[in-house]
Parts: sequence; structure tokens; C-alpha cells
Amino acid sequence: MKALIVDDDPILRDILRKMVVSEGIDDVSEASSGGQGIDLWRSQSPNIIFLDVQLPDMSGLDILKKIREQDQRVYIVVVTGHVSVNTVQEIVKFKADQYIVKPLDQGRIHQAIQSGKRRI
Repeated sequence: MKALIVDDDPILRDILRKMVVSEGIDDVSEASSGGQGIDLWRSQSPNIIFLDVQLPDMSGLDILKKIREQDQRVYIVVVTGHVSVNTVQEIVKFKADQYIVKPLDQGRIHQAIQSGKRRI
């Protein structure tokens, strides 16, 4: 199983990488921007993507929409620090599989990965 983490915060990427690896996934790529995340999604075909909402170059929700237009199989987990009704509506509208509110929790990461594994 392959994972992709798209988040501009290097500390959060490191924490999330460690959580994902502890769940038995050792093929983990990281992107610090939306553009880099899209490039890695295209070139590496991950099974699960952890996608931050707020990125420096574009909205994670725009990335979610772009990926879903081309790929229904990848399991997408939106990671956000700020949940608003509008954000949740957009997450649902663009068909994210799950969302996790920061701070991250190993139990939620475990559950997301298990759900992603059932997809492949």
C-alpha cells in the first residue's frame, strides 16, 4: 500500500509519516504544496492520500475535486485544523472518504488506513 501526505507543515508531515509507518505502510511520499501533491499523485498512484485543506499555493478542496474528477478509487482523508459547516459541506460534495480534525490521533489514522485497505 502506498500513502501520500500533502501538508505544508513539515512537523505535521513528520508526525503523520510516523503514524502511517507505524500502521505498516512504509511507502510514504510527502508534498509540501498542492502542485507537488498533484504531481506525486499522478506519478506514484498512492492508495491513500492525507490532504491538508490549507496549502500555500491552492486549496486542498480544489485538489480533492481535481483528483476525484479522474480517480474514484484512491482513498482521500482530508486533514484540517478548522472545521466549519462550509468546509464539511465541501468535503462531502467533492467526495472525500473521511476527514480528520487536527491535532492528529493515532486511532483515527489507524481507522482511515484500515478503511483505505478495504478499498484496494
